[in-house]
Amino acid sequence: MVSAPYTVRRSVWGLNTTTSLTITAADPQSVTHSLYLDRLKTQKGLRPLDNDTYSPLGTMEPKTMVLKAELLILKLAVSRLLVLELVVSRLLILELVVSSLLVLELVVSRLLVLELVVSRLLILELVGAELLSLELVVSKLLILELVVAELLSLQLIGDNLLTLKLIRLELLILGMF
Repeated sequence: MVSAPYTVRRSVWGLNTTTSLTITAADPQSVTHSLYLDRLKTQKGLRPLDNDTYSPLGTMEPKTMVLKAELLILKLAVSRLLVLELVVSRLLILELVVSSLLVLELVVSRLLVLELVVSRLLILELVGAELLSLELVVSKLLILELVVAELLSLQLIGDNLLTLKLIRLELLILGMF
Protein backbone atom coordinates (compact mmCIF):
# COMPACT_ATOMS: atom_id res chain seq x y z
CA MET A 1 0.00 0.00 0.00
CA VAL A 2 1.12 3.50 -0.88
CA SER A 3 -0.04 6.75 0.80
CA ALA A 4 -0.50 9.83 -1.36
CA PRO A 5 -1.38 13.14 0.30
CA TYR A 6 -3.59 15.55 -1.64
CA THR A 7 -4.43 19.09 -0.55
CA VAL A 8 -7.16 21.01 -2.25
CA ARG A 9 -7.23 24.78 -1.77
CA ARG A 10 -9.97 26.89 -3.28
CA SER A 11 -11.34 30.41 -2.78
CA VAL A 12 -15.00 30.59 -3.67
CA TRP A 13 -16.61 34.05 -3.50
CA GLY A 14 -14.30 35.20 -0.75
CA LEU A 15 -14.55 31.99 1.32
CA ASN A 16 -11.14 30.34 1.68
CA THR A 17 -11.39 26.60 2.21
CA THR A 18 -8.67 23.99 2.45
CA THR A 19 -9.21 20.26 2.45
CA SER A 20 -6.43 17.78 3.02
CA LEU A 21 -6.97 14.14 2.09
CA THR A 22 -4.53 11.29 2.48
CA ILE A 23 -5.27 8.56 -0.01
CA THR A 24 -3.99 5.03 0.57
CA ALA A 25 -4.12 2.53 -2.26
CA ALA A 26 -2.39 -0.54 -3.62
CA ASP A 27 -1.87 1.25 -6.89
CA PRO A 28 -0.77 4.91 -6.70
CA GLN A 29 -2.83 5.67 -9.83
CA SER A 30 -6.16 4.38 -8.52
CA VAL A 31 -8.11 4.40 -5.30
CA THR A 32 -11.09 2.23 -4.43
CA HIS A 33 -14.43 3.89 -3.91
CA SER A 34 -14.78 2.48 -0.42
CA LEU A 35 -11.52 4.09 0.68
CA TYR A 36 -12.68 7.36 -0.81
CA LEU A 37 -15.95 7.14 1.08
CA ASP A 38 -14.26 6.09 4.32
CA ARG A 39 -11.83 8.99 4.13
CA LEU A 40 -14.57 11.52 3.43
CA LYS A 41 -16.76 10.18 6.23
CA THR A 42 -14.03 10.07 8.87
CA GLN A 43 -12.10 13.24 7.97
CA LYS A 44 -14.88 15.64 7.05
CA GLY A 45 -18.10 14.05 8.23
CA LEU A 46 -19.47 14.28 4.68
CA ARG A 47 -21.62 11.78 2.84
CA PRO A 48 -21.44 11.00 -0.87
CA LEU A 49 -23.62 12.79 -3.36
CA ASP A 50 -27.04 11.21 -3.89
CA ASN A 51 -26.60 10.80 -7.63
CA ASP A 52 -23.20 9.05 -7.38
CA THR A 53 -23.07 5.27 -7.41
CA TYR A 54 -20.18 3.41 -5.82
CA SER A 55 -19.03 -0.11 -6.16
CA PRO A 56 -16.82 -1.67 -3.46
CA LEU A 57 -14.62 -3.15 -6.14
CA GLY A 58 -14.59 -0.14 -8.44
CA THR A 59 -11.69 2.22 -8.82
CA MET A 60 -11.36 5.99 -8.94
CA GLU A 61 -8.52 8.07 -10.24
CA PRO A 62 -6.86 10.39 -7.68
CA LYS A 63 -7.64 13.34 -9.95
CA THR A 64 -11.34 12.38 -9.94
CA MET A 65 -11.25 12.10 -6.18
CA VAL A 66 -9.72 15.56 -5.91
CA LEU A 67 -12.41 16.92 -8.22
CA LYS A 68 -15.12 15.31 -6.08
CA ALA A 69 -13.55 16.84 -2.96
CA GLU A 70 -13.45 20.22 -4.70
CA LEU A 71 -17.13 19.79 -5.60
CA LEU A 72 -17.98 19.08 -1.97
CA ILE A 73 -15.97 22.13 -0.89
CA LEU A 74 -17.89 24.23 -3.42
CA LYS A 75 -21.19 22.89 -2.09
CA LEU A 76 -20.07 23.74 1.44
CA ALA A 77 -19.15 27.25 0.29
CA VAL A 78 -22.54 27.64 -1.40
CA SER A 79 -24.32 26.51 1.76
CA ARG A 80 -22.26 29.05 3.74
CA LEU A 81 -23.27 31.71 1.23
CA LEU A 82 -26.92 30.72 1.65
CA VAL A 83 -26.55 31.09 5.41
CA LEU A 84 -24.96 34.51 4.85
CA GLU A 85 -27.84 35.42 2.54
CA LEU A 86 -30.28 34.43 5.30
CA VAL A 87 -28.39 36.60 7.79
CA VAL A 88 -28.44 39.51 5.32
CA SER A 89 -32.18 39.07 4.78
CA ARG A 90 -32.74 39.13 8.54
CA LEU A 91 -30.63 42.28 8.74
CA LEU A 92 -32.76 43.81 5.99
CA ILE A 93 -35.88 42.90 7.95
CA LEU A 94 -34.37 44.57 11.02
CA GLU A 95 -33.57 47.62 8.89
CA LEU A 96 -37.20 47.68 7.74
CA VAL A 97 -38.37 47.51 11.36
CA VAL A 98 -36.02 50.36 12.29
CA SER A 99 -37.27 52.46 9.37
CA SER A 100 -40.86 51.76 10.46
CA LEU A 101 -39.96 52.91 13.96
CA LEU A 102 -38.42 56.07 12.50
CA VAL A 103 -41.63 56.71 10.55
CA LEU A 104 -43.62 56.25 13.77
CA GLU A 105 -41.28 58.67 15.52
CA LEU A 106 -41.91 61.18 12.71
CA VAL A 107 -45.68 60.72 13.11
CA VAL A 108 -45.38 61.25 16.87
CA SER A 109 -43.33 64.41 16.34
CA ARG A 110 -45.95 65.71 13.91
CA LEU A 111 -48.66 64.97 16.48
CA LEU A 112 -46.65 66.91 19.06
CA VAL A 113 -46.45 69.84 16.64
CA LEU A 114 -50.23 69.66 16.17
CA GLU A 115 -50.66 69.63 19.95
CA LEU A 116 -48.50 72.76 20.13
CA VAL A 117 -50.65 74.44 17.46
CA VAL A 118 -53.82 73.52 19.37
CA SER A 119 -52.38 74.94 22.60
CA ARG A 120 -51.52 78.18 20.78
CA LEU A 121 -55.08 78.34 19.43
CA LEU A 122 -56.39 77.85 22.96
CA ILE A 123 -54.15 80.69 24.14
CA LEU A 124 -55.53 82.87 21.35
CA GLU A 125 -59.06 81.93 22.39
CA LEU A 126 -58.22 82.89 25.97
CA VAL A 127 -56.82 86.24 24.76
CA GLY A 128 -60.04 86.73 22.75
CA ALA A 129 -62.11 86.08 25.87
CA GLU A 130 -60.01 88.62 27.77
CA LEU A 131 -60.61 91.16 24.99
CA LEU A 132 -64.33 90.48 25.17
CA SER A 133 -64.30 91.05 28.94
CA LEU A 134 -62.42 94.32 28.37
CA GLU A 135 -65.02 95.30 25.77
CA LEU A 136 -67.73 94.54 28.33
CA VAL A 137 -66.00 96.76 30.89
CA VAL A 138 -65.77 99.56 28.31
CA SER A 139 -69.46 99.22 27.47
CA LYS A 140 -70.31 99.39 31.20
CA LEU A 141 -68.23 102.53 31.47
CA LEU A 142 -70.13 104.00 28.50
CA ILE A 143 -73.43 103.12 30.22
CA LEU A 144 -72.19 104.83 33.41
CA GLU A 145 -71.27 107.86 31.34
CA LEU A 146 -74.82 107.89 29.92
CA VAL A 147 -76.27 107.61 33.45
CA VAL A 148 -74.11 110.51 34.59
CA ALA A 149 -75.25 112.55 31.58
CA GLU A 150 -78.90 111.69 32.47
CA LEU A 151 -78.31 112.72 36.05
CA LEU A 152 -76.77 115.95 34.92
CA SER A 153 -79.71 116.59 32.61
CA LEU A 154 -82.09 115.75 35.49
CA GLN A 155 -80.20 118.12 37.70
CA LEU A 156 -80.51 120.76 35.01
CA ILE A 157 -84.24 120.07 34.79
CA GLY A 158 -84.45 120.23 38.60
CA ASP A 159 -82.61 123.51 38.56
CA ASN A 160 -84.99 124.76 35.90
CA LEU A 161 -87.98 123.64 38.01
CA LEU A 162 -86.54 125.28 41.04
CA THR A 163 -86.08 128.42 39.04
CA LEU A 164 -89.68 128.21 37.84
CA LYS A 165 -90.87 127.73 41.41
CA LEU A 166 -88.89 130.73 42.47
CA ILE A 167 -90.38 132.75 39.66
CA ARG A 168 -93.86 131.61 40.60
CA LEU A 169 -93.23 132.42 44.21
CA GLU A 170 -92.07 135.86 43.22
CA LEU A 171 -95.18 136.31 41.08
CA LEU A 172 -97.35 135.27 43.99
CA ILE A 173 -95.58 137.66 46.25
CA LEU A 174 -96.00 140.45 43.71
CA GLY A 175 -99.65 139.49 43.19
CA MET A 176 -100.35 139.97 46.87
CA PHE A 177 -99.43 143.51 46.80
